[in-house]
Amino acid sequence: MRTIEDYKKIFFLGLLMIALGIICTTVFEETFGSLGNVLVAVGGLFFVIALNKKKKSGKEE
Repeated sequence: MRTIEDYKKIFFLGLLMIALGIICTTVFEETFGSLGNVLVAVGGLFFVIALNKKKKSGKEE
C-alpha cells in the first residue's frame, strides 16, 4: 500500500483551507467574511510549510 508523504498531506490541507476561505469570503461575505480571510492566510501558511518540507526531504535523498 502506498503512503502519501507528509509534505503532500500538508499541501492538500493548505489547498483545502484556501478553497474554504475563498468560499467563505465570497458566498458568506456578511457573516463569515473575516473567517474566510483567516482561512486563506492559514492555508497559505500550510502551503509554505509543505514547500519547505519538500525542499528538506529532497536534500536528504
